[in-house]
Amino acid sequence: MRNLDYSDDYGPDELAADCKERGNQAFKRGAKFHGNALKFYNDALRHIVNAEPCEEMTHLESIVHSNLAAIFISRNKLQYALEECVQALTLWPQNIKASFRAAKCAVQLGKYSKAKQVCTSGLVIEPGNGALCKLLAAAEAGLAKVQRAADAAAAERSLQQTHLHSMQVACKERGIQVGGPLFEPMRRSDDRPHITEDGCMHWPLLLLYPQSGHSDYVQSWPEVETIAALVNTVLPSQGGGLPWDKEGAYSSSNVDVFYLANAVPAAPLQQAWDAWLPALRSAHATAGAAAVEAASSSAAPTPSEAATAPVWVRVPLHAPLLLPLVQRNYVVPEIPVLHVVPRGTPWATTWRTEALRGMKAADFPELHVPEFGAQQ
Repeated sequence: MRNLDYSDDYGPDELAADCKERGNQAFKRGAKFHGNALKFYNDALRHIVNAEPCEEMTHLESIVHSNLAAIFISRNKLQYALEECVQALTLWPQNIKASFRAAKCAVQLGKYSKAKQVCTSGLVIEPGNGALCKLLAAAEAGLAKVQRAADAAAAERSLQQTHLHSMQVACKERGIQVGGPLFEPMRRSDDRPHITEDGCMHWPLLLLYPQSGHSDYVQSWPEVETIAALVNTVLPSQGGGLPWDKEGAYSSSNVDVFYLANAVPAAPLQQAWDAWLPALRSAHATAGAAAVEAASSSAAPTPSEAATAPVWVRVPLHAPLLLPLVQRNYVVPEIPVLHVVPRGTPWATTWRTEALRGMKAADFPELHVPEFGAQQ
C-alpha cells in the first residue's frame, strides 16, 4: 500500500529535509520554540526511515541527531545530548558540529576520555579547529586531574594499609584479641587505634556510665597510662559536677571500672578494623594481604571459650590501660569499652550484687611491652 503521507513529487526524502529546516527555524526563535523544533526533528527522523537509503539521507540523519543534541544541551540534559551526538557521529564521522557538541557534553559530564577521543577524531578531519583544540585541552586537563586524584587515593590506601598492618602486628605482639563492635555507632572512621613513633599504642575508648545511661568517648588514650588517670580526666574530683549526674554519684574518687569479658567473639587479626577502612577490603585479595595475614593472624577463640558466658571483671585503677586489653577473656570490641560504676548508691549496690555472682579480678600477667622511647 502506498504511504498516504507521500506523493510522487513530495516523497519522504523531501519531507525529511523540509522538517529539518522547520526545526532549524523553530530552534533559532529561542527556547520557547524548542519544543516545536523537537517535534520537527523527530518528524524528520520518521521520514528518513521511509526514504531510500543513500549518502544524502545518512548525512541528513546525522545532522538531525546533532541538532537534537543542541536542544538537549539548551535544557542541560547533557547525557541525552551526548547520546544523540554519538548517533550522529556513528552515521557520519565527518560531522564536525556533532564532534564539538559531543566533546562539550563529555567534558561537562567529566567523561574526559570520551571527550579526548571525540576531539582527536574531529581534529583529524579538521586540523586546527579552535573550538575542538580548546575542548581537547580541557579534556586532557580533566584526565590529569582524575589521575592525580587516583594517585592520591592509591597513596592513601597504601598508608591506611600500612597503618592497619602495624596495629594488627602490635596486637599480636601484645596478645590482644579483637572482635566486632558491641554497637554499630561505635564505629568511627576518624578515630582508630594507632602506634606512635616510640612504639606506644593509643586507643579510642568508650566509657559507659550505666547508672545514668550516659557515656564518654575518648579519642585517644595511651596504653601505658593508668585507669586512674583516665578517670581523673573525665570525672570531677567531687560528685555533682556533671549535669547528667543528678545524684552526685560520679566522682573520680568514688567509682570502680569494669569490662565485660566474653562479650564478643574474637576474630582473626587480619580482619580487625577492616570495616572501618572499606577502601582496604579489596586490598586483602592482593598478594600483599598474604604477608599481613602471616604476620598478624591471631588465634580465634576455641569453641569452649566462644561459648563462655559474659562476666564482669574489675580493673584495678592503678593499672595501665594495657592490663585489661591483654586479659585472655577480654576481646576488644573494635575499641575498648569500659563501664564506670559508682559506689554507695542503691543502684550500684543492686548492680554489684548481681554482677558479683560471676565477677572476677583481672590477672597480672608478665607484660611484653615495647621499651618506649628506646630508639634514637
